[in-house]
Amino acid sequence: MAAALRGATALRLREQREARSKAAVAPFEKAGSCGADIWCKEGTLLKRSRKGGALRWKRVSVYINKRTQVIVKLKSKHIGGAFSKKKRSVVYSVHDDMPAWPPGHEPCGMPDSATAASEKRHFGLRTAQGLVEFECESRMHKQEWVESVKNLLRQAAGGTAQLEHSFESLRLSAS
Repeated sequence: MAAALRGATALRLREQREARSKAAVAPFEKAGSCGADIWCKEGTLLKRSRKGGALRWKRVSVYINKRTQVIVKLKSKHIGGAFSKKKRSVVYSVHDDMPAWPPGHEPCGMPDSATAASEKRHFGLRTAQGLVEFECESRMHKQEWVESVKNLLRQAAGGTAQLEHSFESLRLSAS
C-alpha cells in the first residue's frame, strides 16, 4: 500500500515537472510532431530538386522554433528506409504563384496523364538556401499549405514586433 502511494506521488510530481518544462518551449520542438494547426503544418509533398530535374517525395514540416523563426524541415528516406536525412531551413516568404513544372518529370509510381497534371498545383518557400518548390495534388491542398505557412510567418513576425514594442516601452519607462 505504501509503495503504491509513493509511486502515485512520484508520477504526479513528474507530470508537474514535465508540464513546467514544456510550457517554456514551442509545442512542436518539445513534442516532435504537430498537435495544433496554428503551431505547425506537416505532410508529404513532392519536392523539385534545385536544378529542376528530379522530383522526390519528402516529409515536410513547417513550424516556429524557440527563436520565433519559421523553419521548414525536409525529411527523406534512403536505402529502403534504413537511413533518413533531415534538412532544416529558415523560411522568409511563400510564393503561391509558381508556374507549372514542365511535363516528363514524373516521380516513380505516379501516373503521367493530362488530367492528373492539370489538377496539380505548385508553390514555393523562400529559404536561406534559396527557393524550395513543392507540388500539391489539388488547388485546395496547395491553398491549405500556403495559408498555414503564411499564418506561421505572421505569428512569428507579430511575436517579434510585440517583443520590440515591449523593450521600447521598458526603455522609455526607465528614462
